Amino acid sequence: MTTESILRVGQILSFERRAHMTDDEALRFSRAIEQAVLQSPEIQALRKDAERYRRLRGMTWHSSPLCVASIPKKSVRPGFDCPSGDRLDAAIDAVMEHKK
Repeated sequence: MTTESILRVGQILSFERRAHMTDDEALRFSRAIEQAVLQSPEIQALRKDAERYRRLRGMTWHSSPLCVASIPKKSVRPGFDCPSGDRLDAAIDAVMEHKK
């Protein structure tokens, strides 16, 4: 589980809260919610997609196993593999795993 924080203490303490909560209780409560959100499947999927996109952006046609082609009907020839969707995700994941 990550201990990453995205909210500053001042932001948390500015949230409306129940009158009986101390600052320390509010911080612990907010951090627990923050961690639950950061660990949610939706956020993890978004992070994975962002990681793939950043990796794909750094790939070039002359030195990488994958690249993006402009005007594919003009630039891609029969027999070329042009993965998309889940196949593209898998191909990018394989490149990322190989580079670790």
